[in-house]
Amino acid sequence: MNYTRLTALIAGVAVVSSLTLSGMSCHSKTVSDGADSIGIDEIDSTAVAEQYMSVSDIDPEGAARWADSVMNGLSVRQRVAQLFVPRLDIFPNAAGFGQLKNMVVKEQVGGILLGKGSIDGYAELINKAQEEASVPLMITLDGEWGLAMRVAGTPKFPSNVALGASRDASLMVEYGREMARQCREMGIQVNFAPVLDVNSNPSNPVIGYRSFGEDASLVGLLGSAYCMGLEDGGVMSVGKHFPGHGDTSVDSHKALPTISHDITTLQNVDFLPFVNAISSGMSGIMVGHLKVPALDASGTPASMSKDITTRWLQDSLGFDGLVFTDALAMKGAAGTGENNCVRAFLAGADVLLGSLNPSADIRALMAAVESGKIRRDEVDRRCRKMLEYKYRLGLNKKPHVERDSLASRLSGPEVADLISRMSDRIITVLRDDSCMLPIGSGKKVAVVSIGASKGNEFAERCANYAEVETFTVNKNAPLTLAALAKIKKCDAVAVGVFSNGAWVSQALKSLGGINNRVIVFFINPFKMVGMKDVLSGMPAIVVAYDDIPALRKSAADGVFGKIDVTGRMPVNLPGVAKTGDGIDKISQ
Repeated sequence: MNYTRLTALIAGVAVVSSLTLSGMSCHSKTVSDGADSIGIDEIDSTAVAEQYMSVSDIDPEGAARWADSVMNGLSVRQRVAQLFVPRLDIFPNAAGFGQLKNMVVKEQVGGILLGKGSIDGYAELINKAQEEASVPLMITLDGEWGLAMRVAGTPKFPSNVALGASRDASLMVEYGREMARQCREMGIQVNFAPVLDVNSNPSNPVIGYRSFGEDASLVGLLGSAYCMGLEDGGVMSVGKHFPGHGDTSVDSHKALPTISHDITTLQNVDFLPFVNAISSGMSGIMVGHLKVPALDASGTPASMSKDITTRWLQDSLGFDGLVFTDALAMKGAAGTGENNCVRAFLAGADVLLGSLNPSADIRALMAAVESGKIRRDEVDRRCRKMLEYKYRLGLNKKPHVERDSLASRLSGPEVADLISRMSDRIITVLRDDSCMLPIGSGKKVAVVSIGASKGNEFAERCANYAEVETFTVNKNAPLTLAALAKIKKCDAVAVGVFSNGAWVSQALKSLGGINNRVIVFFINPFKMVGMKDVLSGMPAIVVAYDDIPALRKSAADGVFGKIDVTGRMPVNLPGVAKTGDGIDKISQ
């Protein structure tokens, strides 16, 4: 493979639409399946963000010395255990502390992945784990869209598909830096993000909104930018799910999917975001449980295939960072015969994540070492590699989470400002057939909320710009005839869709006789496909992609012309929209 030009980012340069933002009529639209029209610049790989430091670049000599000093005190079994990072779905109580102590003290694992919890609960468990550990633990997070994915009460960032609509790499660098700061505050050193899968299958049941889109260049650009910010902030980014989980209709949590792409497609689509991120300094990659016949004709899952994990990822693509498996308790990793942790190690994995039974799996790996199936020097090499990364992540000393005012340190006006700016860039106008947008001042506007209360942030923000009358619709309370009569008397109608239930289409149909309406979707965009028949008659459609307070506010600002609306649809929605669709609306 010869990737002479990579989609990448020069520090501080925002990616903007290739369209000129001024002088566009309300009917202007971009429809494309190519990189140029959604604003992606191709930049020579040698120019990739040289001012950003990757975790891999931090003091390699000091890392090697520290790793050797720790290795000298570890038995073979302890070296094996360093390669295990179990998932612990526990709470800070007697039972939880018991499970934690078993993994950290008895088994002496190298790190942990906590399940869902609270800010205080996470802090207490992490501090307890580090206090008990003989070697500082690598604390990991499955935080694809921020801490809020796992930790209640933390700031909510937009989903990745929403960020794909922004096409703004400079904001992704900021996002990565902020996530690094928040992870550090929480005592977390590794984030299993970004998702680098190119979601080319609209029916994908497991990736979908977790991907930045279905254009490989866009995914590579935004993923690389996020990696640079995260790594520059001292947190390891782990791109997933190599070699690419985007074109499947099977969930690897439940079964083993097959990726049927040929070599050319794999190189030009699936591999591309990983190549970009490797070039940008990403120090971790997660290998998925995926059958990829073009890479391994035996049908062995990628996570347990030496052809894929070693020969393709490490040898051909040149990745020399930490190789993580996807969670080994998943159904896609199940099999008969040999222990799947042993198989993953033999395939080339450095870190065995979330195995089904860590205690038994450590014993199985030790048995393979003692029998000669696994070479002792390979255990030593990977243990040393794990320890070197611990040093680079600051784990040569035991960290401690300062719990006082932790919640306030994770939030604050700077975080809110970043989320607000991200949200402004996301809003996308898909259609404006009657030139309704933006809604001008001095009009009476009906705000109809489908699946949300009257007092939601979208309705309240609309009330800042017009005389508003609010209405709400839910599954068991459709619009009354009296309400419809009032709505029809208004100068404009702004309809917020906050649910993807089957009943929503009927609620939209009830507004079908009203021509001066704009529909704003705060749902996973893939769910819009199920409403395509009713959407065909909508005069104006706006997409926010996700339902967080900041996006509700930004959508209202866009509808009333208070911000520039420049978002582009990052995925193909059959019967609804194509990749690259969007109309620019410039603030009044």
